[in-house]
Amino acid sequence: MKKVVPRILTSRVKALTQTLKEVRHSELSTWLSTALELHDYQCNWPDPDMVLSNYRNEEETAKDIVLLIGELVRHVEKLKARVRWGSNALKGLRNLGK
Repeated sequence: MKKVVPRILTSRVKALTQTLKEVRHSELSTWLSTALELHDYQCNWPDPDMVLSNYRNEEETAKDIVLLIGELVRHVEKLKARVRWGSNALKGLRNLGK
């Protein structure tokens, strides 16, 4: 069986966020917005004036990265019982949780 990884263009993340809010998954929409801000940071780097990025420095960025990964691990843990996981995926999840 062929495995598929869902992907979405960054230009469509805002619409996905809005849809998640409509179906009462607003906690995920908050984290998607954070992921989008981190993506902007990746393109524009720290911006002390906050014109091109919502992050003034690397410390602010690192804090959101850690929070986002923690939230991702929490949601994946919830799905763990409902999805068949390969050994590589389980190993990666354990490493993320460290």
